[in-house]
Amino acid sequence: MGRFRAGPKAVEGVPMHRFASLLCVVVTTLSCGSKDAAAPEKGAPDLVRDGRVGVAVVVPDGAGLGLKLAAQDLRDTMAAVTGADPETGGSPHATVSVLLDQSLDSVLGQQGYRIECVEAGQEVAGLVVMAASETGAAYGLYKIAQDLGAFWIHPEEAHFRPLTQGKLPWIYTGSDDVPSFDWRGFHEHTQHPIPASDFLLRPEYPNARQYASNLLKWMFRNRQNALTFHMLKTVNLEQWIPYIKDVMDEARSYGIHMGPLISYADQQQNAFKLIRDPSELAGQSLTDEEQITAGMDQLLEAGFDVLGFQIGSSEFTKPDDQRVLDWMQTTLDWLGAHHPNVQPYAWIHITCDLEADDGGHFYHLPLKAGLGFGAYVHTTMFYTLEHPAPVYSCQDFTHQLEFLETASKQGRPQVFFPETAWWLGFDNNMPLALPLTGWTREYDIREVLPRYTSNEGKPAVHGHATFTTGREWTYWQYDFFLNRITWDDTLTWEKFLTDLGPLYGESGTALVALLNQWTKLQKQNFLDENPEIYFYLAGELPQDEMGLMAGIIARPPKIPFRTVLKYTQEEFDEWYSRDLMYLDEMASAYSELMQTMPAAPTSGDGDMDLYSEVADLLYIYVKRIEHARLLYGAVVDARTWDLERQKAEPDAAVKEAASQSAETKLASCRAISAEVKALLEAAESRYRYPIEMVARAKPDSLTAYKFGYLAETSTAYFWTRRDDQLATLLQEVFGGMEESWSNEPELLYVSTSKGTRLTTPDNPIAAAALSPFVPQMLWGLSGFDADQPTLTVAIDYDDTGVPDPGTEATVAGQLVGKTWSGQTQEFGIAVRDASGVPLGSLTVMDPVFTVELSEVSPAKAVKSSVSGEVPSSVLVDVVVAVTAGGIDVEGITSILKDVFEVPDDQPLPAMLPMGFEFQLKPR
Repeated sequence: MGRFRAGPKAVEGVPMHRFASLLCVVVTTLSCGSKDAAAPEKGAPDLVRDGRVGVAVVVPDGAGLGLKLAAQDLRDTMAAVTGADPETGGSPHATVSVLLDQSLDSVLGQQGYRIECVEAGQEVAGLVVMAASETGAAYGLYKIAQDLGAFWIHPEEAHFRPLTQGKLPWIYTGSDDVPSFDWRGFHEHTQHPIPASDFLLRPEYPNARQYASNLLKWMFRNRQNALTFHMLKTVNLEQWIPYIKDVMDEARSYGIHMGPLISYADQQQNAFKLIRDPSELAGQSLTDEEQITAGMDQLLEAGFDVLGFQIGSSEFTKPDDQRVLDWMQTTLDWLGAHHPNVQPYAWIHITCDLEADDGGHFYHLPLKAGLGFGAYVHTTMFYTLEHPAPVYSCQDFTHQLEFLETASKQGRPQVFFPETAWWLGFDNNMPLALPLTGWTREYDIREVLPRYTSNEGKPAVHGHATFTTGREWTYWQYDFFLNRITWDDTLTWEKFLTDLGPLYGESGTALVALLNQWTKLQKQNFLDENPEIYFYLAGELPQDEMGLMAGIIARPPKIPFRTVLKYTQEEFDEWYSRDLMYLDEMASAYSELMQTMPAAPTSGDGDMDLYSEVADLLYIYVKRIEHARLLYGAVVDARTWDLERQKAEPDAAVKEAASQSAETKLASCRAISAEVKALLEAAESRYRYPIEMVARAKPDSLTAYKFGYLAETSTAYFWTRRDDQLATLLQEVFGGMEESWSNEPELLYVSTSKGTRLTTPDNPIAAAALSPFVPQMLWGLSGFDADQPTLTVAIDYDDTGVPDPGTEATVAGQLVGKTWSGQTQEFGIAVRDASGVPLGSLTVMDPVFTVELSEVSPAKAVKSSVSGEVPSSVLVDVVVAVTAGGIDVEGITSILKDVFEVPDDQPLPAMLPMGFEFQLKPR
């Protein structure tokens, strides 16, 4: 076994008289009997004669590139599984021949085939592959290669299982073999810095064209025929279109549909959009229709036959509904008139809290579009269409079943569009072992999608496109599984793993059993019992924690340490039994499973690499559970002292014991992180693409991320940042900050983020995004007796009732009736993320403060406010921080214009009005 880098190969011709001779005896076809290629029936020809491959592969004269490639790949497979010389030499004693017959289209379509065994007495025996098209015939040849033991598991890696008996498979009965889905393939999510973001979008990238060709060949070898990718606005179209046209021509020769996913107005992650902001039009006055048609015409110069559309302005925001429907109609009309062979599809995203104008799901709006507009019906992560899925503000994805039901009755073209990896720390770049993904993909294909049929009783979902973001760390298994189950939907994940077993040599049987048990345990953990426990294991980014505060939640991060610290006793008890004890149970269960891990194989380097990849990943998974238990165990220690120090006479011995216990756990966490980091670095030699492409800085990346998709894996970022967050918390609790009042007020009130409301701008999106970032604040009043009351305002992040250092400000003012008001030059609102890491300061210029009193003597305050102006550049920086570059400055500027009602054709003002109102309670 071994890896290869695929390249074009010439196919030597075989005399056509041998082909004709074989066809003359097709009528003598025998039933081949056994369906086990490892146990050939009597009459099966030998693959080898005199040390050479003795079976010729014959294709018709004038065969195209795809069929020639399939023939050569079958010959190479026969050589690889037997160890024979691939050159037949002399006269072959058996033949695999292709018969093309267009009349078979009525039963096989353009993708199906039949394979029959032929025995011809003294004549050449062998197999006949019959099909209506060259693509169907090629698929038949690849079926034979698969039965011989070919595993094209990755675009850059293939394995061939040595045969114990070197016989041509004699298992075919001439039955029709047609795919379960007409469209089968992948969406390479090139908005993320995966390899395809280089070799599909950057013609100048070293060996880009070869990598693109390898991806296409890998799909073809696995009988896949649909490829989309995310188009980016950073692409130089003049250089790119000739390049991608050449790629498209090759794809077409393999029967692969191909095209980009674009948008009308998406501001997220450098997305290519057809409708540009006025500031981008350089004074041109272009209608939406003009921009849409011109943009499509330019892209379609490449010869694409598929166009996907993201209809939102981001995953979480939207344009006006009617405007979107008008855009879709323009698209349909223009394609119908000028590009009739191009099929448009809308990306039916799953965001649950983004509503249409009528209160329905915004991403279901395409149900109101013309029926020619198809649908890529999406799900995310490893979740199914029916089980719990606590992401994107959803509890599950059953709302997508409503779409499937309605679209099926309409007769709208539908492609199911799930994911095998979500990246962004969630799964494959953590990395986490998730064989559950295979089970969930099987569940939807076998259990859910067959329920949806057209009015004629045919399957309503004609395609399956897998959203993928990288195939290292065993994630190739899930994409490879999708290759096979989308052709044959009777396949199960368990059977697939069994088929992979030989790749792991003598360790295969035990390793497959372990992976099957791992799958079942993950289903129990993440789908059946405690779905949100997964987030304790997943990695997370700062924008996830900030998104939690802003209400922009693609996936919930872990429960913040400070949240656990400040739980009420009832909340703490519930969390402890629900989550921390559950992590303990998981640790025991997976550690026990790891005891069944077989020893490393000794049958070859290829086996060892694949084995090490699985073994390392399972070990990392167990260490991640241990890491999470230690982190939160230390928080429990900190909470013990945090409760004690609030007593009138706290016990110093409690602090000492809790501090020592917490620091010991932190040290253990850092040791785990260091061990895992060393393991991750050592594993880089196994990556299938160059390390510079996948795990290093990439300043020239066209994506919003200037590094390879595994860069944070190599640095153990998702481990060490949690260690650092815990260290910060422990310093705060046990070390404390030196806090004191410069001018301690006579009356003291507190406001929390829950009682804070954005009043200016009066925009619900801005209010939901900004209000949670305002920390707990102290409001002090003094000087009522002297009839010159002053306000002292400060930040109290650690809830001590004393200002955080450097945050105290005193404001002079006047009391008129029951309203006190005053003004100062500026006031900085210190902003932190959900983990407590400082993000900076939201500086309000010339702020006006008010305090509303319910009674004047004695004074009782009930609410307060601050209003002024903030630099627009500061707001842009805040949004950049929340999205971690996911929305660029141009997109953020457009969003802020909408929020602050600035006309599109005007620049964003340097200063923007902002005001907050606070509910007060006595401290």
